[in-house]
Amino acid sequence: MLLKWFPKLKENKIIQLLNEVFYSKYYIIAVGLLVCLCHCFSFEIPLFYLAVSLGIIVPTLLCDDLISIVAPLAMFYSSISLKGNSVHMDSSLFGGSNKIHLFVLVSLIAVCVISRLIFDLITKKERRVKPSLLLGYLFLGPCFILGGLFSSYWKGDTILYGLIVFLSLSGVYFLLLYLIDWKKVPKDYYAWLITVYGLAVAFEVFFIVLKIKSGHTEYISWYNQMYTGWGMRNNIAGQIVLCIAGPIYLAYKSIKLSWLYLLFSVIMLAGILLTNSRGGTVFASLILIASLVYFLIKSNKIQRFELLGVTCAVLIFAAVIFVVKKEEIVELLSRFFSKKPDISDIGDFTSGRNATWQHGLDHFKESSLFGVGFYQCTDYRFENFSTSFVPARYHNIYVQLLASMGVMGFAAYLYHRYQTIMITFKKPTLEKTLAFTSIAAIVLCSLVDNNFFNMGPGLNYCIALAFIEGINITESSK
Repeated sequence: MLLKWFPKLKENKIIQLLNEVFYSKYYIIAVGLLVCLCHCFSFEIPLFYLAVSLGIIVPTLLCDDLISIVAPLAMFYSSISLKGNSVHMDSSLFGGSNKIHLFVLVSLIAVCVISRLIFDLITKKERRVKPSLLLGYLFLGPCFILGGLFSSYWKGDTILYGLIVFLSLSGVYFLLLYLIDWKKVPKDYYAWLITVYGLAVAFEVFFIVLKIKSGHTEYISWYNQMYTGWGMRNNIAGQIVLCIAGPIYLAYKSIKLSWLYLLFSVIMLAGILLTNSRGGTVFASLILIASLVYFLIKSNKIQRFELLGVTCAVLIFAAVIFVVKKEEIVELLSRFFSKKPDISDIGDFTSGRNATWQHGLDHFKESSLFGVGFYQCTDYRFENFSTSFVPARYHNIYVQLLASMGVMGFAAYLYHRYQTIMITFKKPTLEKTLAFTSIAAIVLCSLVDNNFFNMGPGLNYCIALAFIEGINITESSK
């Protein structure tokens, strides 16, 4: 904003450097490192104040756009430590005496973002674009809010929850569309974003495993359920899955460091395996295999040789680990392949969810047009995360849509998905396809979980859509 009023500031070397830093991979790496350290050592309140000060207030005043907010939006969901869990109200940023911090932070963010949005729309005509997904969102939004209409379940709580989930799946998409100068965004920016984020969450998993091994049982809930301050094992795995194609893109684009980026994908996969999430492991493997097939087809001979070298090194390392930690590895694998049909065992791929899905379909039959809202599922509740506001859900995106929003919500979702496919593949590029792998990962993991209806993955969903739209904006301006 100040750059518009005082053009000479653009010549200031410090301000020029600041603008360059926010567009660089080093800023993304710094955010990822802080996120991982915060999760491990619990300094949420200082981190959030630092992020708001340097990542929002300063750029609002002194930068060309707000690209600086993308990395925190993508990653801060996973920064919450076990001590910062919203259920532990005394230490959480979201409750007890700390509520004042949440109020101050939200107020500062709102003032900066809204003022910058208005300023940019007034002063920069090129930002006034029509969102390609607007019509689909206009259909989808009312369906979230009206979920349960004409049934006995439609009331204030389901309206509010539906509104918040819809905003998490849409709001950031619209904001980023206007707050970023997409013509300046590097082609590999999104790849670096999800690569750093995936590694940050993977190292959170390694930290949790080390804590558990050293006797810190507070990181384990019922039937060896790994959890953090922001989610349990399936949530953790889901966040890494949406990132796992990022390193393959960087490996393909790299001349000298393909082997290193390929190792990054192995680290992410190891993190997913250690969460003990079967759905995450299956869908990560599918995306990784598809990415590697593309890499093999398109890469040069040196890159293929590096892939061979990395594969051999990983297999040798895995064999050594198996010999040294045979009992623990066998125990881990037995949970993936056991045939016991018990919810305390995760051998059955649907993990006891069949009955839950049937309950959801029964609820859909009870009220087919708009469903029964968001609070009728009672099958799954986790004491560390379920609250009176966040309901239990049906662990399948399509069952959830039908049960909670009925035929209207399901049809609106299908139209929205059609639009997202069209903006990605009508004129496909590798960068848009990469962003779409994150969307696909969220949807695939939601076949056996709730990722699509969680607020954190909703932000990642919006960011991926904004980058796809941003690429289209850039291409249309050429």
